[in-house]
Amino acid sequence: RRKLGFSLVGFGIGFLLLLFKTSSAIPLVLAFLAFGYFLPNLEEIGKRIIWREYRTKLENLLNSAGDWESSHYFILIKRKLVLSFFALIISYFYLLTKSQSFSVLPFSIFLISLGFFIPDILLQNRVLKRKELIARSLPDAIDMLLMFVSAGLAFPAALTKVAETQSGPVAEEFSRVTKEVQLGQSRTDALNAMAQRTN
Repeated sequence: RRKLGFSLVGFGIGFLLLLFKTSSAIPLVLAFLAFGYFLPNLEEIGKRIIWREYRTKLENLLNSAGDWESSHYFILIKRKLVLSFFALIISYFYLLTKSQSFSVLPFSIFLISLGFFIPDILLQNRVLKRKELIARSLPDAIDMLLMFVSAGLAFPAALTKVAETQSGPVAEEFSRVTKEVQLGQSRTDALNAMAQRTN
């Protein structure tokens, strides 16, 4: 049902474009129709076309940005594929305005690549901003951790207390360490993983 609905929407958009253009817009109708049909399957398509090393790099970036649920990876892939598709449509329009001259092919390739990689650039920027926030708020969090331990709390309980009383990325990281330990990971491994994520 979703595939049929998205296909009809895609056909509608493509048909509207066809009304304002000549038969040269027929590929756009077909492109929107195909895009609408395959839109619900973007997760599967993303799994197949993205190589393992690149997927690992994206997952590490998402981890460092604080997005550590698996669904966030698929949201990122969908965003990349959708932006690439619309970059393809824009480059096709540009090709039509240039009387279908294939001298614009390098521009089209650049535009599609930009659509695919721009979410990576934005994600990298989020990671850098988050690391700056961590660097600013970590001293206060460590002072509070020391205060709770000095008051007689065990280290895991003190870590949980800091996560509850503080806000921001350091509190999120402490909370994640606590959850990972509760799920059976050793405290050393959980803290080492936090160190790698936050650099």
